[in-house]
This record gives sequence, structure tokens and C-alpha cells, in this order.
Amino acid sequence: LDALIIADPGILDIARRVLRRSGTGYGVLSRDGEVRFISPELALWLGFDHSEVSHLKQGFARVFPDPLVRAQVRALWEEDRQGNPPPERFVTITGPDGVERSLRFRFAGAEGDERVFIAQDFTAHRRAEDALRTSEANYRNVFEAVNEGIFVHHAGTGDILDVNRSACRMWGYSREEFRMLGLAAVCSEPPYGREDALR
Repeated sequence: LDALIIADPGILDIARRVLRRSGTGYGVLSRDGEVRFISPELALWLGFDHSEVSHLKQGFARVFPDPLVRAQVRALWEEDRQGNPPPERFVTITGPDGVERSLRFRFAGAEGDERVFIAQDFTAHRRAEDALRTSEANYRNVFEAVNEGIFVHHAGTGDILDVNRSACRMWGYSREEFRMLGLAAVCSEPPYGREDALR
């Protein structure tokens, strides 16, 4: 990339625009935590830039107001300084607007004393994951609460993938037994034979 930038200085501007549009921020730190640069995107999430905060320890106090969380993050930073940092790390920060954000930090390389890191805002992704987990839990609660026996089976093979408690109570089989027996255990007599059930 350095060679491309020297050959065409416009490449650096293009790279910055691509990073900005991708929802990616970046920064440069010294090995001891001195803040050398913070991109505008990351400054927006953190609530400060490199002209306001000269050392990472000052920044920790601003984005991690909870002293316990701040201590954990500081310990992770010290761990990273001592050896090879992990490929990525998720950190929840409190921005200047009071909104918590989930950021994914990745170490992007080192040049002499400087360490470059990249940050992506994963807040929406994390919220979607939380909503999916809640939805799955709600489905499971309804699935287990109804009085009717419910079977979930593979449409092609007829293998039983899941059953609720009511089905187990009605037929007298455990979930594991249902999975081993398949549809033949519950619908082997006409007019509900295996072929009909598979349709």
C-alpha cells in the first residue's frame, strides 16, 4: 500500500473514503499507549480525538465510566502490550451521547514504535443477535407450553428433529427415542403412513 500511495497520492484519499463508508474507524498508538492519531469515525464513537486525549489511560476513563469495566479493559491492554494481541476483541463503550456501543477492535500491524488498530461499530449486529436469541427463546417457550404434541421433522427423510414435552407425554417416548425412531413411531398406520407424513 505504501508503494501505491507514493506512486499515486490519491490512493490514500480513496482508502480513507472506503474506510469511512464501511463504518470503520482506525487509530495509531505508541507501544506504551500514547494516542498518536484517531480517525474522525472513531473519534465520533469515542467522544474524543488525539488532540484532546494524549494517552490511552485518559481515554479509558472517558469511554469506560464503570471502574470495574475500565480495570478489565486496562488489564487486556497490558496483556496485549506484553505479547501478541488477539486477532480481534469486542469492547462495549459508552459514547459521549451516553449510548453504549459494541466495537470490534483489531490490531492491524506495527511500524516501529507505532501500533495501528481498526475498529468497527458492531452495535446493530449485536442488537440483532440479541433480538434473534430472544425470538428463539420465545419460540421455544411456546413450543414447550402448548398441550398439543408437536413434531419437527426433515421433509425429505422423515427424521424427527425435535418434539415438545406434550408429544413425549402422549407417546411415552423421550426426545432421544423419537429422534432414533423417526416418523414411523407416530404415524405408521393408515391413513397417516410415512409417505403421507413426508408430504
